[in-house]
Amino acid sequence: MNIDFIMLVARNEMKLLRRNWLFIFFVFLTILGLILLQSVLQHVFPVYHFYALSCSIPFINTYLFNLFQSFFLVFIAGNYIYRDCKLDSLDAILVRPYSNLDYLIGKWIAIISLFITVYIINLIILGIFHIGNGSYPFTFFPYLFYLLTLALPVLLFVTGLTVWLNVVFKTPFLSMFILFGYILVDVFYLSDIQFGCFDFLAMTIPNVFSDIVGHVGVSTYLLQRFAYILFGISFLFFAVSRLQRLAGSIKDVRRCILLGIILFGIGVGCGWSYYWHYYKINQKRKQYIALYEEYKDNERIRISEQKIVYKQEGEWISVLDSITVYNPNKKKIKDVILYLNPSLTVNNVTCMGEKVHYRKNEQVLLLDYPIGCGEYRNFVIHYSGKIDESVCYLDVDDSEYNNTKWSNSILRYGKRTAMVEEAYTFLTPECLWYPVCAPLVNPVQPLASEISFSNYSLTVVHDTMYTVISQGKPSRSREGSYFKNTNPLPGLTLCMGKYNCRSLLIDSTLFEIYFFNEGNNFLAILDGSQKGVVEGIRGVKEKFEYKYGIKYPFSKMTLVEIPVSLCSYSRIGKEGSEFVQPELVFQPENWCKNSQYVSMKNYTREMEKMRPMQSVEVSEKEKISSWSESYFNSLAMEFPKMDLLSFLSNHQLFLTPVKNMSSVAFWFTNFTGCLYSDKYPYIDYFIRQMLMNNRVQILQNSIEVGSTKDDSVIDYLSSHSLQNVLSGSRLSSFEGSILKLKSQYFAKYIYCHIDQDEFKAFLVDFYSRNLFREVPFEQFVEEVQQKFHFDFLTFVEEFYRMSGVPFFFIRNLDQKIMTEGQFCETLVSFDVWNPSECNGVVTLYSEGDDYTPDLQEVKSIPVYSGTCIHVSVPMKKRKWNILLHTNFSQNNPDSYFKLFSQELKTTSDSFMEIVSIDTICFTSDKDEILVDNEDDMFCTTMSESRETWLSKLLHQNTPKYGMMTDFLQGKFSGWLPSVFNDAIGEPVRSFCGKVVKNGTGKATWKALLPEDGDYELYVYQLGLNHRFQYQVELFSYCYSVEQKGYKANIRVDILPSGTRNVFLQDNEGRDEDSTFDMQIFESRWIFLGKYKLSKGEISISLLDRGAFPGQLIFADAVKWVKRR
Repeated sequence: MNIDFIMLVARNEMKLLRRNWLFIFFVFLTILGLILLQSVLQHVFPVYHFYALSCSIPFINTYLFNLFQSFFLVFIAGNYIYRDCKLDSLDAILVRPYSNLDYLIGKWIAIISLFITVYIINLIILGIFHIGNGSYPFTFFPYLFYLLTLALPVLLFVTGLTVWLNVVFKTPFLSMFILFGYILVDVFYLSDIQFGCFDFLAMTIPNVFSDIVGHVGVSTYLLQRFAYILFGISFLFFAVSRLQRLAGSIKDVRRCILLGIILFGIGVGCGWSYYWHYYKINQKRKQYIALYEEYKDNERIRISEQKIVYKQEGEWISVLDSITVYNPNKKKIKDVILYLNPSLTVNNVTCMGEKVHYRKNEQVLLLDYPIGCGEYRNFVIHYSGKIDESVCYLDVDDSEYNNTKWSNSILRYGKRTAMVEEAYTFLTPECLWYPVCAPLVNPVQPLASEISFSNYSLTVVHDTMYTVISQGKPSRSREGSYFKNTNPLPGLTLCMGKYNCRSLLIDSTLFEIYFFNEGNNFLAILDGSQKGVVEGIRGVKEKFEYKYGIKYPFSKMTLVEIPVSLCSYSRIGKEGSEFVQPELVFQPENWCKNSQYVSMKNYTREMEKMRPMQSVEVSEKEKISSWSESYFNSLAMEFPKMDLLSFLSNHQLFLTPVKNMSSVAFWFTNFTGCLYSDKYPYIDYFIRQMLMNNRVQILQNSIEVGSTKDDSVIDYLSSHSLQNVLSGSRLSSFEGSILKLKSQYFAKYIYCHIDQDEFKAFLVDFYSRNLFREVPFEQFVEEVQQKFHFDFLTFVEEFYRMSGVPFFFIRNLDQKIMTEGQFCETLVSFDVWNPSECNGVVTLYSEGDDYTPDLQEVKSIPVYSGTCIHVSVPMKKRKWNILLHTNFSQNNPDSYFKLFSQELKTTSDSFMEIVSIDTICFTSDKDEILVDNEDDMFCTTMSESRETWLSKLLHQNTPKYGMMTDFLQGKFSGWLPSVFNDAIGEPVRSFCGKVVKNGTGKATWKALLPEDGDYELYVYQLGLNHRFQYQVELFSYCYSVEQKGYKANIRVDILPSGTRNVFLQDNEGRDEDSTFDMQIFESRWIFLGKYKLSKGEISISLLDRGAFPGQLIFADAVKWVKRR
């Protein structure tokens, strides 16, 4: 190898590259373009997780740089092979006696040196920008780390692959086509399969730095990156043998090929080791699931008390656990079955000083010690070892367990489910760090998982430089920390690190916040005046107590910052995640996984500008209230998980409600006690839901555009019972929706037979009397029977066996003034028909007496299969808003909402009544022909010339019913169906919407007229235009009526006031116009004229035209009315 010649080639190649216009464009794009883009991301459209961590800014910069350099390298690295076929300034070098290897290495060095130089210049400018903005945390090491492990491997790999393909195919176009195709396939598909083995850009591999414990997964990450470095170098050696010039020695060529094979083989070995690491974890998970299945039918004991002494050295833990167990079964058991982390080794087990024989099979620990019925025994178990994280979350599907996406962030965070390291420890009950009597999850039947309560005490021997966090009242000494719990708990958590702490006593509850650094954003979100913070947290506590119908049951409330390396999973049918434990809630460091963040000081500063008369304490209370809504409610507003296709179709622009993994619902439900039943799993969930106040959500759903139900859920429940759902070994994503829908019917049916206030008071009393206990369901049934004389057990049996989903036809929702009522003012009435084969319940709501967003529940009425009834309900006061909710039903939307703003009619009726009526009142007039968009006589067509293949690709996964965000964006393709409270139809009130493109697409309603005569034509128009495009002053709808040779064109203009102007012209010389006064958001039938029509088919079409391109048009229903 001739070093001098290599450098000569490198210098000449660098000179040529610096003159290359494509490389010059690349320099400007990466240095100026990326810095400008970073500035936009941080200031113009700030997304918090793009700068929350000290590594975020350099990572995003390198991520984008890699995308740019990959495409530019295809041209630049391949260009010199093509150039060598022509005469240019390197001809003098090409004729010299050097080896092909020296020549290619020189070229390679030139390309790599220039690209790395450009990247370093970019980093320097970015670093100055980063340091200059003092609000963003800065650390130098991630800049260097991403240069060496993220940018350099991509540069080496793409350069080597490009050179090799160009010398093999010798056709620049073919080589570029293959390379571009490979890069696109990798970005859109390969990066997400096989744990990221084929992801040369490392887009899907966890690759951020925790400011507390360092990189989130450095060993496997470096293994994968080293493999691509070796692949890139090996491609260079392979290219030597195919270069079109004499090589100087055939032995040199063979050595290059051999060396390339060796390097490629080592790279494959590194890639295989990377793959094997994750494959082995998945295999162990399957093994652990099989063991749970094997022991699922064994008789189980209960643990009444545990006294744990914990020691730790590095990653090694040593625990002495004294457990008291008892046998709740009606017979003697031969073996005591416990569950402990598979990697922990049991050193010895004793009972009353005598050794106990034991066997351990992975996570199953069997003590060979018989216990009689009702007997108690105390065992002392000493065990030690490391923690195997793969035993966690066995009920989570492998695809979700291995998924590294988080919200719409391109950053991939850690996947650790537990952590035992020198500097930090995090152990939750999920990892089985102490013995338990039943699996905390049931991977065989996930919704039938058990909850077991025990009295815990914990002693942690540790260095005084660390702070230990756990449940219970702490006491600390030089030897360590001791925690004693006054109440039984379903599990124990241990967290240890270098923490700072702030605390406040709020009433009788101690509020604590543990954080790593004083200056970070974790504390800043609550860093306000004592009065404002106290009032804010008190208000939040009271709000949750009202929502869940129970007082906060613990003596302290602790918020803890944890490294971003740790993760948790949302579980079907369960609130929150392992990040929420009794008394404790954990959040990633610096709130880094959130898209939005506003510190307390910034919020109060803005409030001072907007509301100068408002006190700082009031602003702080508002901030804490909004913060709790965002972080700890059952639902959180997040951007959907984003890939590149989602980005191109703008799906990431709108926040959507998702299940909140930090929901504190379990603080008020499962952590306080539970009902258990082997025959009726999840019965505690259905009963506790009756304490929940979800009326605000019902009101919000009633005015939304878009489906509040999953059609797959309705389809599934049409032929499956709840028993089928709960007995399934694997759950799909809609099981949570199934439980929610079924719980609506469960609660409302009971409220049809028992007064709601009385039953809720009974539930609060029952759970208060049985705090922190597992109560047999039979005891609950007996108490309900004694107090209310209601056969609760028979209802539950039918509830679990029932399959099918009812649907209702609802008419004539009205409110009238009562002329003879003494204690009530108005009478609300409606007609409802249940033509389905299932029983159902409808619930009447009105606005609250205090005019808050909360609804007032008036009455639940059972509507049995096949019945048609008229319902009248007296109201104490006139209500402006009345809402009828169909609960568990096929009706979509599930609410009927009506505003009573006009003067009410009077009625002499004055009492509550439910009477049977004839279904004929639900049939249309014989002289009226109505065609809805759900009918067979309705169809839509698209303008194919306007619908490009790219548009279809981006919208190929469009859901059955569009949401409000789809219409706000206007990015959907063709006609998009959706549902809305004011739309026509039963049981689905839907419509179709389209963005006007002045094409040939249209929506057409057809009808068969039974006879000749005069017909009036009406079209139902929804008041949605001003809702979605509120800045526009004029909207137009263009209709075309056709029958045989007759044709009429109709234009309906919608003015800013809501008024409709109708213009009609036909081919017989008719020219008319009319005006209809309407409210701006009102939906109603619009008269389009009277026509003399003949018997046979007639059609009316809504054309793809409007007042302006981009206007939204909506198609719902039309009707023809025969005039005699």
